[in-house]
Amino acid sequence: MHQKLVEFNKNLRAARTDLPLLQAGDVVKVRRKIKEGEKTRIQMFQGMVIAIK
Repeated sequence: MHQKLVEFNKNLRAARTDLPLLQAGDVVKVRRKIKEGEKTRIQMFQGMVIAIK
């Protein structure tokens, strides 16, 4: 499963050139759309990149 994710990430990065390069120590904000019943909301997370494998 891990190998499939790595392969997917490589293909995605090759297809899109507008994605920023991430390194350990970068602060990132992630927005995730969550559906609860009939309602949807956006949950935001902020954190630091610890490692990229």
